[in-house]
Amino acid sequence: MVNEQIDNALKCLFGAFGRKPLKEQIDVYMEWADAYSPDMVKNIVTQAINHEERLPTIAKLKKIAMSLLGMKRSFSNNDYDDCWICDSTGQVPALSEPTEFNSVHHIRNYGCKCSKGERIGISGYFSKYDNLQFEEEAKESPHMNYPQLVEFIKNQRNKEMKQDTNNWLETQSVIIKENI
Repeated sequence: MVNEQIDNALKCLFGAFGRKPLKEQIDVYMEWADAYSPDMVKNIVTQAINHEERLPTIAKLKKIAMSLLGMKRSFSNNDYDDCWICDSTGQVPALSEPTEFNSVHHIRNYGCKCSKGERIGISGYFSKYDNLQFEEEAKESPHMNYPQLVEFIKNQRNKEMKQDTNNWLETQSVIIKENI
């Protein structure tokens, strides 16, 4: 029954991306799926179908699982944690507001609390901040890891700022033309 549910979820995954898996390929995906409950596999597959453009690799499915679980898992091939917060880079981004020296929103990186972040030797994010800057937004976007989310928010805010500037310039142009 459990294997049948997982098998159906994987068939749905391959079908959604227009792929007919080879026996060996489905065996590899089944081996991956055995690490999770049938409900979790179904949730991972749903996220993949809703947010991926191509059939996701096992590595991508693991990242989706981590984002859904909201926790770290260890890689067996190294001594670092696979960390959702920093995407295993050891650096957590913090979005900074524009200043007199930098006219756009920008990112500053701090050390993560994972094993890799402790080793890179930059000041720690969680020694400066109590929580993630965009913790609520991260819960609403489980298909992105935290660095991707911060980059997305930065780009959106800069785009809005540019649009506001363009609107202001257009208004000024109209005022000048009216005064001529």
